[in-house]
Amino acid sequence: MLRGRRPGDHCPTATGRCGKDAPSRRKASAWALESMSDVRPARAGRAFAVKWEPLGESTHMDVKIGGTALAIILAGLAITFGLNECQRGPLNPELPDNLSDEQTAWLTLEHRIKRADPALAEVSRDQQALTILYRPGKVADNEEAWVPRMLRTVGQGLAAVNNAPGGKQYAQVTIKAHIVAADDVELVYGMDSFDAIKTQQGGYINFASMPRELKFSRETLAQAREYCRDPSGWGFYPEFCQRVGAAKAAQR
Repeated sequence: MLRGRRPGDHCPTATGRCGKDAPSRRKASAWALESMSDVRPARAGRAFAVKWEPLGESTHMDVKIGGTALAIILAGLAITFGLNECQRGPLNPELPDNLSDEQTAWLTLEHRIKRADPALAEVSRDQQALTILYRPGKVADNEEAWVPRMLRTVGQGLAAVNNAPGGKQYAQVTIKAHIVAADDVELVYGMDSFDAIKTQQGGYINFASMPRELKFSRETLAQAREYCRDPSGWGFYPEFCQRVGAAKAAQR
């Protein structure tokens, strides 16, 4: 027999049920609304008022959102989340029953890291250290720069490590990226401080922006510095850009 997910299960939903047992979109949306303790849909005709007051100004603007409109927005977010989870596949791999607990934990961890993003292509371990190979697909010149894409993906991968069974035993995670050439960016993270930051807004990406060590090839360092010279780049990822400014190209 296989363990992990049941036969007939196809994709996880907001309720954690799959395949033929999965609830309808309407039920999944309702579940998502009920689970958000700080936001509840209002009855028809009731509106939420949001006060916006810029710093240094005495004026304010009231933005009213109808209860029905808010419910529709939250339902759409719940459906989108469910569809994204379906595209990622099952949370746990199908595994035979004759594996040891240690083998099961490792294969589950490896599966969850790769499930976080297809660009996280390979995972290896050495005692309490993990190495993850980041291999992004080619993008057009006019698409998003590789720095923010890499940090988002790395953040998701680190979260997968932290949340997987047995993942917290790995004190160090090294990301080896292939941007222009193999291993031309290397990021090293100490995972002991991950729990303290992951619950903050944007915590995964913020943590990914603060590697303990980083190495670049001459070409990728020049590209990263060019990205960070843009005000938006520095504004979104100040911690990473500070480290880029102090980095030196590795001798290759």
